Amino acid sequence: MTITRKILTLCAIFGTFMACSNNPYPDESTAGNVFYAYTTSPPKNLDPQHTYTMVDLGFLKLCYDPLVDYGYLDQQTLRPALAKTVPKAKIKKDANGKILEVRYSFNLREGAHYIDDDCFPEGKGREITAQDFEYAFKRAADKEVNCPIFTQLAYVKGYQDYRDRVDKLRKEIISSEFKGNFDKDEDYIPSKELYEKAGKLEGIEITGKYSFDMVLSKKYPQMLYWLAMRFICAVPYEAVDYYNPTKKMNSRVPVNFNLRPVGSGPYRILWEEFRIDQKVIMVKNENWWGNKIKSPTTRFPDKPHSKEDEEKGYWTQKAAGKSIAQMDRIEWHVEKESLTSFSKFMQGYFDINFVPPQKAGEVIAGQDLSPDMKKMGIKMNRSVEMAIRYIGFNMKDDTVGAPDTFSDESLESEKEKSLTRNRKLRQSLSLAVDMDEYIRVHLKGLAMNAQSPLPPGVYGYTEEYQHPYKYKNTESLDKARKLLEEAGYKNGIDPSTGEALKLEFTVAIRGPEDTARFNYFIDCWKKIGLNVKLDGLEYNQFQNKVYGESFQIFMWGWHADYPDPENFLFLLASENAPTPNKTHFSNSEYDKYFKALETLENDESAELEVEDSGQKVTKTFTRMELLTKCKNIIAKESPWIILYHDIQFLLYHSWMENVKSHPLFTFPFHFYRLDSKPRTIARKEWNKPLYWPAFMILIMIALFTYPAFKTYIKERN
Repeated sequence: MTITRKILTLCAIFGTFMACSNNPYPDESTAGNVFYAYTTSPPKNLDPQHTYTMVDLGFLKLCYDPLVDYGYLDQQTLRPALAKTVPKAKIKKDANGKILEVRYSFNLREGAHYIDDDCFPEGKGREITAQDFEYAFKRAADKEVNCPIFTQLAYVKGYQDYRDRVDKLRKEIISSEFKGNFDKDEDYIPSKELYEKAGKLEGIEITGKYSFDMVLSKKYPQMLYWLAMRFICAVPYEAVDYYNPTKKMNSRVPVNFNLRPVGSGPYRILWEEFRIDQKVIMVKNENWWGNKIKSPTTRFPDKPHSKEDEEKGYWTQKAAGKSIAQMDRIEWHVEKESLTSFSKFMQGYFDINFVPPQKAGEVIAGQDLSPDMKKMGIKMNRSVEMAIRYIGFNMKDDTVGAPDTFSDESLESEKEKSLTRNRKLRQSLSLAVDMDEYIRVHLKGLAMNAQSPLPPGVYGYTEEYQHPYKYKNTESLDKARKLLEEAGYKNGIDPSTGEALKLEFTVAIRGPEDTARFNYFIDCWKKIGLNVKLDGLEYNQFQNKVYGESFQIFMWGWHADYPDPENFLFLLASENAPTPNKTHFSNSEYDKYFKALETLENDESAELEVEDSGQKVTKTFTRMELLTKCKNIIAKESPWIILYHDIQFLLYHSWMENVKSHPLFTFPFHFYRLDSKPRTIARKEWNKPLYWPAFMILIMIALFTYPAFKTYIKERN
């Protein structure tokens, strides 16, 4: 390389360095208001009748319209969406008061259309009618679809019978038309044709072009909550049958319905820019019915729901009554690491972000934002999630459980004594865990110490309720040691071995931080003399062990499907073992109270036969009283060590307005508003290039080339 070429190469490197930018969107769209969000993983399944993950539901909420949905500010209230009203149950009883049916009548809004798509004739989306919802109910009953809430939908009259008929008909078609040689990758039976041949679904009665009745076999008020979750939404049969499994992927654009949303929602996916492992771009559905029809789910609320809504800017006068879906484009970028997404948020490249635990000390001061964050104009939402984290015991285990039959004959021969011993052991393990310290050290304050499975905001939660076997102070350890001694494990010693009682704690470990967190519990139990081994597994192995019931103690969590106490307490009903009752807890008293409250409205009561002073009497219990009974049984029997409720700390920039996080985590992006001009200014201010490294390189270039340049001049002379 000549001297001149060396100089030119180094100058080119310098010029390239000077031209570099940290903007992650080099091809950034400048048209209209663009909202930048992140997702920790790309969508796995966007079939609304099959998927059950929070990430996927976040996308589906923007693509599909349900019959009813949650209010934006009054977050636990159902509001009409495609249905004109939220229907009331009409209960029909026989002469003896037995419920014959529970009927809900739905009247649909006229003029709602699906998005334009190739699956429709001439690519034009057609109008939605009552038959689309009949099709949705029928499809969810199909065993091949594998709808995860079939059990709940089975309250619809004739639902199991319809499923059996579809299954039988499919087998007949495969036998007769395909001669038994049916390949799911090559052959397909059109769903519309199949469901029509299977006949009528008894519990769905079409009463008009835009109206139908849903008829349940018994009372189940939670059904309306399930309808808000997108499992039963407007789904076009044309899309299901057009984007069927036999279509082969010949480009990066999905051609199967499980990743090809064709809905009627406020946004649609922009397939021209679809990159599933990098980003998902959504643009406004210009033909959305909500642009023309006013409803509580298409307009911003006229009034604040609470004083806080106005004080914190969740509600503003200028947004009141205006159409939602004001953002022209929503960009979801895949960011698996929370620190990376937080860094981009601080640079102005993401508009919202959750506080990662590693940054909680910098971001949060007490329960408020730190001064440095406030100086940047950043704002914060704080809300307790409708979720519970717990440590569960295998109630079929001889040492920690309450099995129907102990595998050890000596334990079975003294069953009541064995059950009492194991109960006190579980209570002792619960008392030893200082959850306040765990939240402070390992969760950096991003959680709330729980006293029962019910989080704030769910009926049945009260601040006054205190779990009797939760750690409160050092005296709790003394109480835990005493319970161990009463159980026969004085100082934690197992009399059968003369050593500390050995137990196993099975967990999923994703990194060093997880190991430290789980060892915290080991250390708590060590303080009362127990020897608990940490069984740390890769996540799939952990799941296999839990579902295989080969664990002793494990850690798990639950995020609510809807804001009702039944959705938490059903986790311990004996009929729900092994899923979702993974502990196999079985208690007849608990089941009795749970079944009584399960389908009650909050203001209703139930009559139960109970024992009082040795006599069986009939008493009336309010739903709140029944909930308290269940909470007390959970505390006494301790199938779980109740841990904490997660807290969302949602950060958003000053150019964002009307941002309110939802405890059910449903990503209500279409209610947000933004002004992109201040963002452009902030990005320039926060991402100024550093020139001193460039000047250092320039000096290095000069020092490197000076001897050669000097020699060159000397030779020329």
